[in-house]
Amino acid sequence: MTSDASKKAAKAAAAKQKREEDGANQDVVNFLLEGELPTDTVDLIIRGVGVRFVVRGLSRDETIEVGRFSEGPEFKRDGEAGYEAKMLSYGLVDPAMTYEEIRRWQKSSPGMQIQELSEKVNELSGLTKEVRKDITKSAVG
Repeated sequence: MTSDASKKAAKAAAAKQKREEDGANQDVVNFLLEGELPTDTVDLIIRGVGVRFVVRGLSRDETIEVGRFSEGPEFKRDGEAGYEAKMLSYGLVDPAMTYEEIRRWQKSSPGMQIQELSEKVNELSGLTKEVRKDITKSAVG
């Protein structure tokens, strides 16, 4: 371990020990660490057949990872479609699909077929203006 990493690990261990000794806010910490991502279903008609998808919101870590996608070589190659595929590769629960499978689907599907899935994942992730506005209202009162 590097010196910086050792210092960070020691600091985190000290903070955890202090919480355990004090008993202060441990319930809050446990609550935060046991988080659950919201899920929902989206029904689409694809080539005349009804298909139900289970999607979920992205975690903070996944949201950051998708944001970083726009800085990498895949974005230069695949553009906005790649960005959408990256997001859906995290957000599709059933059927779960890889980035490559979603890119293939994008290339063979009508223009707006996947849009509803993307919008639902964004909504569940808190990434739409409407959701951010609702969260602010409920937090303020």
